[in-house]
Amino acid sequence: MNDSLKKDLLHLGGALLAITVVVALCLGCVDALTRDKIAALKEQQVKDAMGAVCGTDATFEPLEADIDDETIQDAYQIIRDGSPDGICVQVAPSGYGGEITMIVGVSGEGTVLGVQIVDMSETAGLGANAEKPEFLQQYEGQQGDLTVVKSATGAEGEIVALSGATITSNGVTSGVQSALDLAASLAQ
Repeated sequence: MNDSLKKDLLHLGGALLAITVVVALCLGCVDALTRDKIAALKEQQVKDAMGAVCGTDATFEPLEADIDDETIQDAYQIIRDGSPDGICVQVAPSGYGGEITMIVGVSGEGTVLGVQIVDMSETAGLGANAEKPEFLQQYEGQQGDLTVVKSATGAEGEIVALSGATITSNGVTSGVQSALDLAASLAQ
């Protein structure tokens, strides 16, 4: 290799290294500047979802329970008028596109108060339809064991799957089931 070629390669390598270092520093700065803001926004989304599911008149106290379900991320006692009135659970079951983070409210009687999806990466037009009220409202008032079906027969605990998104439907249902199971275990 001649000296001219070696010099050109060193210059090119040095320039690429310098560009890479500058870009990495810029990305690090952007991450440092936005990390806290993103975390605060996610926390606010969860609080808003808890209020939407359990009612804005409720307050929440962290549950001090031994939870061995990996789907459950956080659990809170719903307090209404100074008395316990069920639980609000943050769950993250697996869907087709990854974790589906959602809030599930369960009344003191063990029925689902509501479900709200906080974050997911499901396929647009298919699994992403799980966020629609028509799908989530199926869970309201449910209790006991839930089953995903392709078409409704009217049986207790049936959840009609989203067309083309059975994995997502099963994921959401397993998250709701985890919340129901936790509520049942706490009631004993």
